[in-house]
Amino acid sequence: MLSHLVVVGYNQLGWIWTATIYLPVRIAIAGHQAVILFFVLSGFALTRMIGGMRSYAYPRYLAARVARLYPPYAASIVLAASVYFCLEKLGFDWKDGWMYTVHPHINKEIIADHALLVGPLNARDISPVIWSIAMEMRISIAFPIILYLVRRFGGYAVLGMMICSLAIGPLIPWADAHYRSYVSQTMLTVHYATFFFIGCWLSFNVDNLRARIPSKYLVVAWCIALGLYAYPFFGEWKIIARVCGDVAVGVGAALLITLCSTVKDNSFLRLGGWLGKYSYSLYLNHILVMFTAIIVLYRSAGAVVVWCVTIPAALLVAVLMHKLFEWPSVLLGRKILRGFSSSHTVTKQLDA
Repeated sequence: MLSHLVVVGYNQLGWIWTATIYLPVRIAIAGHQAVILFFVLSGFALTRMIGGMRSYAYPRYLAARVARLYPPYAASIVLAASVYFCLEKLGFDWKDGWMYTVHPHINKEIIADHALLVGPLNARDISPVIWSIAMEMRISIAFPIILYLVRRFGGYAVLGMMICSLAIGPLIPWADAHYRSYVSQTMLTVHYATFFFIGCWLSFNVDNLRARIPSKYLVVAWCIALGLYAYPFFGEWKIIARVCGDVAVGVGAALLITLCSTVKDNSFLRLGGWLGKYSYSLYLNHILVMFTAIIVLYRSAGAVVVWCVTIPAALLVAVLMHKLFEWPSVLLGRKILRGFSSSHTVTKQLDA
């Protein structure tokens, strides 16, 4: 959300962009890196979830995963389409792409694509952020294969996927130009599956990695992790540099996850835990709140007012959507999962 708000401000306050991309605060507004961290965490959590099952059955695993991801996603799409429709009826006029906003024109094809989710779809039709949810759902379907490969080959499976990502890199421009093709989506899905491999491997090795980092080198380890995680993405960079950047961010994210367990409980971690509780609903709906604020307020009030409205409004919407749709989805996923395991701690992995 913060990265999107910085982009909004760039149009009026260009110095903000220049300052943030060259200062440590960049870590807080790195949107693409946050998605990769989300993928690594998903690989980690799914490994723990499956590993804790009393008896594994793929249909129940898949049903639990769909129950966790799909209802909040569907609710966010319906909400977004409804809000844009109401804005149009209220007389607000904006073009698709203005200030990066979307202006949906719903038809049967768009409805079918978004209902399926895992097929090729243009995320910018309604909500640009759902591209990562589509990736999450696709890779979740195949995750038991990822788990098998990591169990069988260990770090070599992760290394092999990194090499695949780098090999795919030169083809990414073609994939972007043919975004709706199955070949393009398959290539992109394979690339982002790399981070599920990293998370899966980390789940088996996090304790060992943590023990190998001497206390006197923790500061150095944090600097390396944050440096990798904050790998910059600039428009003029060649695509292979961006692909290498994704891999570097994935490694940095894994190291950050490892190091977080060395931090004592504090207010910052508790705030992070609170935000984490609502993170899925916040991610799904923050772009709608921001685009609505831009459409309604940007011309008359400017970027600063858009910022001041978007942050509290996005948090409020996230809390409401969590209570109405995400939490019931969590409970449904847990109910399905109890068919696998009697462990309460395992069922809570679906919250990730």
